[in-house]
Amino acid sequence: MNAINTAMALRLAQACAELAKDPQVQAVVLYGTGARAFCVGADLKERNRMSDADFLRQRPVFRAAFGGLLGLPQPVIAAVHGYALGGGCELALCCDVIVADETAVFGLPETTVGLVPGGGGTQLATRRLGPGRAADLIFSGRRVDAAEAAQIGLADRVVAPGTACPEAIEIAGRMAANSPVAVKAAKKAIRQRMPTLRRLWKWRMPRGAPPRCPRTGARASPRLMRRDSRTGQGNEGMSDVPSRISLREVGPRDGLQNEDPVPTPAKIALIDRLGRTGVSRIEAVSFVRADAIPQMADADEVWAGVARVPTVRYSALAPNLRGARRALDAGFTEVEVVVSASDTHNRKNVNRSTEQSLDEIAMVIDEVHQRGATCQVIVSTAWGCPYEGDVPVDRVLWAAGRAVAGGADSVSFGDTTGMATPRRVRDLVGGFRSRFPDTPLNLHFHNTRGTGLANVLAALELGVDDFDASVGGLGGCPYAPGATGNIATEELVHMVEDMGVATGVDLDAMIGAAAEAERIVGRELPSQVLRAGPRTRTIPA
Repeated sequence: MNAINTAMALRLAQACAELAKDPQVQAVVLYGTGARAFCVGADLKERNRMSDADFLRQRPVFRAAFGGLLGLPQPVIAAVHGYALGGGCELALCCDVIVADETAVFGLPETTVGLVPGGGGTQLATRRLGPGRAADLIFSGRRVDAAEAAQIGLADRVVAPGTACPEAIEIAGRMAANSPVAVKAAKKAIRQRMPTLRRLWKWRMPRGAPPRCPRTGARASPRLMRRDSRTGQGNEGMSDVPSRISLREVGPRDGLQNEDPVPTPAKIALIDRLGRTGVSRIEAVSFVRADAIPQMADADEVWAGVARVPTVRYSALAPNLRGARRALDAGFTEVEVVVSASDTHNRKNVNRSTEQSLDEIAMVIDEVHQRGATCQVIVSTAWGCPYEGDVPVDRVLWAAGRAVAGGADSVSFGDTTGMATPRRVRDLVGGFRSRFPDTPLNLHFHNTRGTGLANVLAALELGVDDFDASVGGLGGCPYAPGATGNIATEELVHMVEDMGVATGVDLDAMIGAAAEAERIVGRELPSQVLRAGPRTRTIPA
């Protein structure tokens, strides 16, 4: 019946990795060789013989297979005959074009047998069919034939029995006859979000004209209409700059982690003060080995002493499954886990390869979700490594793809060594949005080379609305020589609020918290807004 066992999933993941790197491959066809099915998902006979530990070890392999297929830069055509059920339907949904013969039967029957979709079928079906039709299939678990699949948009073409594979190969041949660079770029463009297209419209409108959709005349989305915070006048044209951003304050963890150990009461006092600035999220502690990072040895005591503000979401960083369990046991409902895109930096950081960390992260995500919490995967050294130099965009996207396939609730890119520039930000964010348009993205910039706020501006223009920052500019990386502090929270707030982008943060209160942080660590912090105050501050004439 063409079920997928562990060995088959591993071969598929390896094949995708090889195809992605092969410049001679311009299109890919995925088809099933069985007489009755394209694929009916996981081999339940193998699953029945597995222990819980075996099952947890298998899940990263399956996710690597789905993620590898989804992340291929070449267009992929699925040739579907017979059954395409559960994971088999998800495999087809990973493809760009689905050719189905008249015998094809599609379905996502997991709910009917008490299974949880494991390859991203819920998200993929929603992306292709829309939420209503996807919900019908997912919640009911019903099967649809080829005719209905074509009607609802699940299949792109229906052909005579036995001809799906030749038809798919013929389509692939036509694709391969075109420019390979243009075809890959077209695949990215097809997967991009609509705001990227909306940006192009502003150049076609007369000066001063109210922004309208050029096709329908409808008014633009409020998100795309900027109002000058000083004059109250609307700006020209349209922009993807969000009207509001979410800030995560990382000073108590990422900042203090790189200072001499700070007394526990001082950490608690700083977190409590930050909670009163209006910031909506605070990364409070990390659960790591005390001998590795002694600055965080008191994580449990700090968290127990914090006066938690109901409007603030607190999170913890965990380097591995053991750390995640500690965070969950302490009561955190938001956990972050980190992996370096650079293999060398990852080994320096957690003494294992990037691949090994990603395998464990899939198990972390499973456990976090089972306990009702969320998990963000942070891909560090996303713009460069102090040991390897530039890290290729494809390498970073591969790591992010593994995280998404593993079920990460969101992804964060960390500029661990301050090597990002606006051009490189656009390259990576654009690539991520193209491949994973529905995955929430956070960005974490350092100001090592003075480009931190410029990078934020570049990301804002791409519509990114979630950033990390550290009070006073605290921070760095113990395993990245020369990496200075994060961008300062008060500097980020000062800049974007003047652009008309709301943060919810009281700037004066944040400057006061930065002064407190400076007193706690006993050295001058790099924040210029802390030194000079906001631009509206005046002195007696």
